[in-house]
Amino acid sequence: MPHVASIASLMASTNVEIRGSNQTVEERFTQLRADLQTFLAGSGGPLLSVMGDGDALPDGSAMSGVVLRRSGVAINGFGCCPDTSIDPLEKGVENIILKHIHIHGLQLKVDQVMTTWVNGNRAVGVDGGVFHIDRAWDISNCFACVGNSFTDAQITMGVFRGALQKTGISKDILFFCFGGSHVPLSIQQ
Repeated sequence: MPHVASIASLMASTNVEIRGSNQTVEERFTQLRADLQTFLAGSGGPLLSVMGDGDALPDGSAMSGVVLRRSGVAINGFGCCPDTSIDPLEKGVENIILKHIHIHGLQLKVDQVMTTWVNGNRAVGVDGGVFHIDRAWDISNCFACVGNSFTDAQITMGVFRGALQKTGISKDILFFCFGGSHVPLSIQQ
């Protein structure tokens, strides 16, 4: 996304306020990338509490040995491998053949999370995963936003998606960039 001039300009000019801190979309994504690189380097950082230290089973409700997805990068502009193509639709993949695949020993810890519904729509991130509102708010403090790097990025994606929609960008490009994400304004605020 950042390599398309109009989108990069919007990332640099769209502000997101989280916990009293007002930053641009670009600054928030840059911070998440830095947090992710710190975590991947084994230095912990703010994502340690979200991702874990690697000793526990991964959480989730499903585990797959092979996943192919190319309607867009699942975590697109805020992952460790940002998409640098100018035309996001050029990344389509065809004629994939997988042979002699043996997958065994997969384990996970089911992480039961209630789905938040706002105006008839689920609050979900770009991968369709439920927005963990319980990790974003402190219920013992009148639901004050505490968040973390990951929930901040999801909120930022919601704000940025709204800003891009207002430009009249095509639905195909919007879906490529954000998948089925939905972080409604009431959660963004």
